[in-house]
Amino acid sequence: MLIAAYFPDSLLAGKAFMFRDFGIFTYPNAFFQRESFWHGEFPLWNPLNNCGIPFLAQWNTVCLYPLTLIYYFR
Repeated sequence: MLIAAYFPDSLLAGKAFMFRDFGIFTYPNAFFQRESFWHGEFPLWNPLNNCGIPFLAQWNTVCLYPLTLIYYFR
């Protein structure tokens, strides 16, 4: 009940708690992965994020997920 009182838009209007996460984390990762694909590179390391972080080893970048091919060809 307390959560519903504090976050009514998230429960009733279909809005997310963090709307900036897509723009700050998800879209740049997808862009880097797509550019690596078209340049023929295997994205092991992302030098553009926090002075370099492992890219392929992260679970949330979904590099090897089969449905990521959808945004490679858009």
